Amino acid sequence: MSNAAKLAPVHHSSTSTGTQIPRTTATAAEATGAEVRVRKVAAALRQARNTPLRLPLGNETLDRLNAAAQQTQDERAAWESVSRGTDFTE
Repeated sequence: MSNAAKLAPVHHSSTSTGTQIPRTTATAAEATGAEVRVRKVAAALRQARNTPLRLPLGNETLDRLNAAAQQTQDERAAWESVSRGTDFTE
């Protein structure tokens, strides 16, 4: 039997922003650790007032995104005077 055949059916519900959130019909006893974590995230998203456009999942993902954001901020700070010096004065 393939892995796809073992998966529980997935149903989608929408948040107020139209984001599709998958919900499986498997019971908690049938769920793997990963499925439990995904369900917790999906539940948090369904209950959230303002959902993010993109939600990084996992420590490594978040660490890499934070490092990239810091690099962008450092570059922007290094060139701030040049950027601010380009406004037109009338």
